Amino acid sequence: MDRRVFVVGCPRSGTTLIQAMLASHSAITSFPETKFFQFAHARRKRTLFSRFYRQRNYRDALFKTLRKLERDDLAGWVPPPSVDFHDSADAYRRILDRVASDRGVRIWLEKTPEHLHYLDLITEAIPKVRFIHIVRDGKEVVTSLFRSIAQGPKVWQWPIGNLDHYIKRWNSDV
Repeated sequence: MDRRVFVVGCPRSGTTLIQAMLASHSAITSFPETKFFQFAHARRKRTLFSRFYRQRNYRDALFKTLRKLERDDLAGWVPPPSVDFHDSADAYRRILDRVASDRGVRIWLEKTPEHLHYLDLITEAIPKVRFIHIVRDGKEVVTSLFRSIAQGPKVWQWPIGNLDHYIKRWNSDV
C-alpha cells in the first residue's frame, strides 16, 4: 500500500462527507467504520464509552467489517482472542490491504471518528499511516449531536438530552 488514511474527529463534524469526497477518487478505496482500535484497547484506555466497548472485542469488529465488505473469505485471517494487540493490529492492516489490493488501488481510507483517541496506537501499528482530523464549529457539532441523538437514541447509545455530555465530547475530541 502506498498510503493508509484514517479520517477522525468528533461525530457530526463532517467526517462522513470528507470520506465520501475522498472515496470518489479512483485511486482510493474506503471502508466502513471498523471501531477496531476502540475495541482492541477499551480496557487499556478509558474513554467516554469504555463500558460499551469492553462488551465487544477486536474480533467482533473484524468479523463485522468483513461481513460489511462481503469478504467472509478472509475470516481465517482474523487471529484468535489470545493474540496480543500488535498481532491483531497486523491482521487488521493485512485484511484492509488485501481488500484494497483486490479492488485495484494502493490507498485505503478508514473513517471511525473515535479513532482520534488512538492515534499513537495506530501510528505504532500501521505503517505509512496518515490522519485527517476534521474540526467543525463546536456549537454546530453539539447542536447536530443533540438533534441526531434525540431522533435515534438506540443507534447512538448515548444519553438523550444531556447537553453537557455532548459539549464534553466535542472538547475531548478537539
